[in-house]
Parts: sequence; C-alpha cells; structure tokens
Amino acid sequence: MRFIGHRGASHVFPENTCHAIRSALQAGLGFECDLQVLRDGNVVILHDDTLARTAVDSPDGALLRTPIGELTLAQVRAVRVGDASHSEPVPLFTDVIREVMTLGDSSAAHCFAELKSDESPRGAPL
Repeated sequence: MRFIGHRGASHVFPENTCHAIRSALQAGLGFECDLQVLRDGNVVILHDDTLARTAVDSPDGALLRTPIGELTLAQVRAVRVGDASHSEPVPLFTDVIREVMTLGDSSAAHCFAELKSDESPRGAPL
C-alpha cells in the first residue's frame, strides 16, 4: 500500500499547485493531480473546467468563467491560483514532472494524473 497526497498535499497548500506537490514529495509521498488540455494543446494542472474556484486574482473576471479548453497558455498563465498565502501561476504538467524528477525519492515518487478534459493533448477526441 502507498499513500498519496490528494491534489498534492492539499491539506497543507492549495490543491494542484507546485507548492502542494512539492510538499507531498518532500514528505515522501506520491500524489494525485488533475489535468486539463488547453486550446493550444498545453496540459495544465487544474481540477475544474474553469479557473473561477481556484483563482486568487485575474486581470479579466470573464476569463475565470471561460471553459479552460477554450483558453491558451498565455491566458491561463496570467491568472494566479491558490490562496492569499500561497499563490502561483497555473502549473503545466511538465512543471509537475520536473518536481518529481528533482525532489522525488525513487521508491516513493509517483504521480496519478487524471485527465479531466474531453480532448487529448494532441487535440484529438479521446
């Protein structure tokens, strides 16, 4: 049996952020994260299909209610997610993999990634 952090160590840091993932890895845990595919094919770590619930700030309130699959990486990276104490740009899945490669202990580091969108990273329907 292995223990994993749900959306990273979401009991310590905001869910699906590099802070939460780093915390889980530093505790010797793997983690589960959620993936969304953007309009331009980039894959980001985000559970919901909009940024509305997890955004801390945004230059454009309408952007927060736009379905994530209709946004580009440039639009999404302009939004910070998390909370007042720990916010960051929406992480790319490659950012998360980099955290695993940098901080992960080979016996404990593992990532369960759940694709939430209806599109594959190449843009073909699943």
